[in-house]
Amino acid sequence: TGSGSPYMYGVLEDGFKDNMTQAEALKLAARALHASGQRDAASGNGMDLAVITPGSGYQQVSQDDIAKLLK
Repeated sequence: TGSGSPYMYGVLEDGFKDNMTQAEALKLAARALHASGQRDAASGNGMDLAVITPGSGYQQVSQDDIAKLLK
């Protein structure tokens, strides 16, 4: 984990709930990464986000979609 992880943990612990949908989990992950970048000077040089599922494998989330998740 990096220096921004404590900020991520706070967002994740606050927002996590059992049986989240993939869309809810993706939005929470984006919020957690964003919080880390905003609060830690050593973090925040952009954000990469991906979804990995057994059926579809690895799917990179576009920067436009990340921006939409953060609205």
